Amino acid sequence: MYAGLTERIEANFAEHACHLHRRADGMTVTETDDLVIADSGIEGDAGIFNVVANARFAPDIPFGSVELTAGQREAAMCARVADLSGAGPHPDLEIRRVRTPEELADYARILAAGWNPPAATVVEFYDRVAPAALTDDCPAHYLIGYHHGEPVSAGEIFLHAEVAGIHDRRRESRPRTGSLASLRESVGRGGLQTRAPQ
Repeated sequence: MYAGLTERIEANFAEHACHLHRRADGMTVTETDDLVIADSGIEGDAGIFNVVANARFAPDIPFGSVELTAGQREAAMCARVADLSGAGPHPDLEIRRVRTPEELADYARILAAGWNPPAATVVEFYDRVAPAALTDDCPAHYLIGYHHGEPVSAGEIFLHAEVAGIHDRRRESRPRTGSLASLRESVGRGGLQTRAPQ
């Protein structure tokens, strides 16, 4: 299970950063043997959609007087899906896989609410990538949780490199999307065995 896991998690993250960009007008992806750059073309708060990933610079690459250091490190967790247990989602929470532009707009507004004021550029990003995000073969499964009809939580399961990357967002004091049940369904269809919250 763990052989090559770090590399697979990194590959999952890198692909997650750029898979929609490849299919959207005005967005670019630059890939080399040791770097992936995803550029949404959107500035401001949507900088979360402008990502440099999979950087593997050789130590002898000359950068002149610039000294490169790691800007951020993140711990990774993983588990076999078969070994996961836990309570189901909140009883009043209806979880749906996003299938329509309206549901994707709800999803985007939940993410945008993570900024104060809410980030309009996040909503813009998902509006621009909607045709790619809503295809049946999209490796990202977007989930939206509705509490008595109100969109309150959002999550994403990204399937790539035999890893299910988990991304979870919610409004304060609201129930989570219950990604465990959705993870089992999504991963079961894809034949994947490992989850990695990101």
